[in-house]
Amino acid sequence: MKVLKITLVTLLILVVLAVVVGVFLPSEVHIERSTVIEAPPATVFALVNGFALFNRWSPWFEMDPEARYSYEGPAFGPGAKISWVSDNPHVGIGSQEISNSTPFERVEVHLDFSDEGFAKASFDIESTEDGTRITWNFDTDLGWNLFSRYQGLMFDTWVGGSYEHGLAKLKEIGEALPNADWSAMDITVNQLPATAILFVHGQAEADASSIGKGLDQAYGTIAEVMQRHGLEQTGAPMAFARSWGEAGFVFDAGIPYSGNIEESQLENSTVQRGATPPGRVVQAVHVGPYAGISESYRKVMAFMGAHGFRPAGDPWESYVSDPTVTPAEELITIISYPVDDPVFE
Repeated sequence: MKVLKITLVTLLILVVLAVVVGVFLPSEVHIERSTVIEAPPATVFALVNGFALFNRWSPWFEMDPEARYSYEGPAFGPGAKISWVSDNPHVGIGSQEISNSTPFERVEVHLDFSDEGFAKASFDIESTEDGTRITWNFDTDLGWNLFSRYQGLMFDTWVGGSYEHGLAKLKEIGEALPNADWSAMDITVNQLPATAILFVHGQAEADASSIGKGLDQAYGTIAEVMQRHGLEQTGAPMAFARSWGEAGFVFDAGIPYSGNIEESQLENSTVQRGATPPGRVVQAVHVGPYAGISESYRKVMAFMGAHGFRPAGDPWESYVSDPTVTPAEELITIISYPVDDPVFE
């Protein structure tokens, strides 16, 4: 009896001690991991400012590839939301929603783990000599749940490894994209209607001089047809890049127009009727000489890749400026690239 009494007293003391210690344990848990990605901050920011590519780098997707995912809100930025349902207890049920984002610097995410409670995640992004440092933070308040406070002592061990794995995959994705900084470039995503054009199919050697001559000749041919039939030009001359290789540059040179012209009126001409493709288009403004436009294309491709867009057709260029009166460094060219909706993977 004495032994039992001593045992009960000892257990009581241990319970009281555990409660007292638990009260003084931290109620807030903070975890962070970081890595350096050899890519510009704009690209890294775009990768975490939406959920289009989330499951390509998420450390939890591999735990249950059969989990069901749904998406709400905009594709990127505040309001973008991903929800999941999994039979795997390590994945469970929950959602993530971007609550705030500062371009190229920080993304904040609200986490809802259903019965498991809430938390916050954030990504801090900063430029370094080697590329971009991204720090993935996790913060939660355990309140007065003493058992959770004891668990909180192990959170860094339990979750830290997953964060490191996820950042390694994010690094792989970011470094596979074109290393081109598009942060200072005017790039928008627009929904465009079809625009009627007259165009000429042409080919030129793959050098700036030959391409320029080929386009000038094509535009001259189109202008003659438009003048003959009383058509009005309604937009900047454009060129669709059909192919580029050893055979040279194959293109369609077009001019938007309004007015009526029948196919029969073009039977003996190289000019054809057509239209720009309707739908979602990534548009970027290139300022400067035409010779430097290839770098702008690299920036557009980096933008598209980081946002989960895939090409849905050939790009085209619209030559807003008249090169005969505008200095080369002030020439404005709009690059338009048809894309499908973001692919959520």
